Amino acid sequence: MGGLVIVDTSVWVAYFRGTDPLIQGGLDGLIDDDSVAIVPPIRLELILGCRKAQRKLLIERINAVHHLGVTEQTWALAEKLSLDMRGTGTTPGVVDVLIAAAASQHEALLWTLDQDFAPLFRGKHVRAFSPARE
Repeated sequence: MGGLVIVDTSVWVAYFRGTDPLIQGGLDGLIDDDSVAIVPPIRLELILGCRKAQRKLLIERINAVHHLGVTEQTWALAEKLSLDMRGTGTTPGVVDVLIAAAASQHEALLWTLDQDFAPLFRGKHVRAFSPARE
């Protein structure tokens, strides 16, 4: 297995919509390589946002990937990232900064379609994954 990639909610949603071949192929490839990871906030967002008819398939998919924990160390890193970002005039959302902190802590890449993460990538707090360049 290569490095892990935390796949954000936005990518999972696009994947299950099935309208973007780059996302379909990219996530299928990561799944085949056993490189997909999620963290508790992403799991919760997915389960809460999923239609009842799709929930079983979703849970099967996300139970098959790596689950990275959120620890006191993750929260401490999230606090540091938040304060660093505030120092630049940006205040990221709590869930976004927690996901970024988990990616950083676990030395994982983060694949997201959510532009709210852009300041965290620019600040080099987390490394982005892009299927187009991997």
